[in-house]
Amino acid sequence: MSLSVRFYLFADDGLQRISQRLMHGLALGNDAMPQYAGTKQKAADVIIEVENGKPIRIAKADGNFLTFDEKGQVHRDLQAGGMQAMETFAALERSQRQARRRLSIWLQS
Repeated sequence: MSLSVRFYLFADDGLQRISQRLMHGLALGNDAMPQYAGTKQKAADVIIEVENGKPIRIAKADGNFLTFDEKGQVHRDLQAGGMQAMETFAALERSQRQARRRLSIWLQS
């Protein structure tokens, strides 16, 4: 079993999935979404447990707002939220690897 993080934007034109690469770029200020310039959009980050390539359970889901400036970049005060989600995902993934390692060691003894 592994974890996958997914980002979504609930825009007027429908649900948009945002790639991890784009979300990371938005959080760092390297990317922009000019189609949302000057708007505030509902967003969600969802951590999903995946087994054999198929989602089996939502481990965590958080909602927030992304405020886009006149260039379509995320305002600096919200950049920390995107990075926090990625850090949470990394921590969950590390914890899951450690649990598997402990189980493997226990089974071998």
